[in-house]
Amino acid sequence: MHSEWVETGIYEFIELAKFNLHLFDPQMMFSAIFFWNRETRAFEFPCGFVCPTLLDIAAITGLVPVGERFYPDLFEEEISIKETSIGIRRPT
Repeated sequence: MHSEWVETGIYEFIELAKFNLHLFDPQMMFSAIFFWNRETRAFEFPCGFVCPTLLDIAAITGLVPVGERFYPDLFEEEISIKETSIGIRRPT
């Protein structure tokens, strides 16, 4: 099964599921929200705007940002947001 996951390119996402993403520092979250600008989608500091890049996300999550380029315009059918359900299971 491991080799099939590597072939399809989803192995890194499965490995990411091993991390406990439910543990976070609330004070850090509040600090990040305080500096987040919803219009520019960047953090606004006195020195200027700072945006997380693809390499930043790769460093945080451990995912590898390589592979085939994704062209969303090539899909003929639209994916309805209402039909797509993404949820978080919290440990009990």
